[in-house]
Amino acid sequence: WGCSSASNPRDLPIHACPDASFDTGIDMLALLRLRTLSTARHVRQLLQPGLSPRGRAVVARHDLTGLRVWADRPTAVQLDGEPIGERVSIHFVSHPGALSVVV
Repeated sequence: WGCSSASNPRDLPIHACPDASFDTGIDMLALLRLRTLSTARHVRQLLQPGLSPRGRAVVARHDLTGLRVWADRPTAVQLDGEPIGERVSIHFVSHPGALSVVV
């Protein structure tokens, strides 16, 4: 498992989880396979307004109360850009209303 980012030279908006909100649960989008052609198709879908990646290898969830992610071997994890060490699993929990966000 993993999450990565790349530069976006044209500053195109990427809405992997367009229904996500600070007021609700956890939203997630995962690609089960990272094959070249299918990954390119999913990236194109992310860059097109109103489209979300679709396919057999795409898992999307909305408003989860919690999420556990695991790997076959220890994997380096970052939390908000800070390394927290290697983990085989990590558990995310939603706490709606715990954070005030001013926009």
